[in-house]
Amino acid sequence: MSFLSPLALAALGLALPLVLLYFLKVRRRARTVSSLMLWGAELRDREASAFFQRLQRDPLLILQILALVALCVALARPVVTVMGEGARKVVVVLDTSASMKARDVGSSRFDAIRGEAAALVRRLGEGAEVMVIESGVQPHVTAALGRDRDRALAAVRGARARDLPNRLPEAIRTARALVGGDPRAEIYVYTDGAYALARSAETSDPRIRWIGVGQRSRNVGITNLSIRRVYDGNFEYQAFVSLVNHSDEPQTFDFALAVDGQPLATSR
Repeated sequence: MSFLSPLALAALGLALPLVLLYFLKVRRRARTVSSLMLWGAELRDREASAFFQRLQRDPLLILQILALVALCVALARPVVTVMGEGARKVVVVLDTSASMKARDVGSSRFDAIRGEAAALVRRLGEGAEVMVIESGVQPHVTAALGRDRDRALAAVRGARARDLPNRLPEAIRTARALVGGDPRAEIYVYTDGAYALARSAETSDPRIRWIGVGQRSRNVGITNLSIRRVYDGNFEYQAFVSLVNHSDEPQTFDFALAVDGQPLATSR
């Protein structure tokens, strides 16, 4: 806590003469009375003339000193600086690449991270600013930086994983550019880590929080699919499929190609 007008506290020095007034002895004139029964209060006041007796027995002095302290503190204008939720800037970066469709975690990896991102937005205070960015071939800001949490939640719920390559560095670079050099900004990156990211300014920023999902060692997917018609014979169709193993270990699995539920080819 600090004071905008600290010199006003010097008025507390007035408490000294206030206390000295209570040390003054009152001159009393002698009178002859028939009884002391009705003069009990006067006798107690006379006893209070002794040194420190008045200070011990008079609550009025305490009230006056407290009033003086309250007045001086008010004139000094105390202020307290509080860093609340309004200072937070949170950016949610969602990895929408094809690997997020893998189903080794629940219904899909993307559904898992989408639930976590929505929970993060709901935990934010009313004054916090939040932004949502989808990564893909090009970063896409689906909710601009602002305090509208409902819009950010709608952007998170409406996000979908697509058959797109991973472009996380570009999305992170966009997030860093939009928040500038603000050290209070927080960038949450939700990804499965299917691709190794080079160590760079975009990935080594201390404001970045990585939230991973899935198993990186089991990431195999279809990268190309082409269907063409064969005009020889019965005018059948041919399908060409490219499977890529993005892990460092060999994978064995069953592959089946079907059209409208009808299997066309299987392989292992």
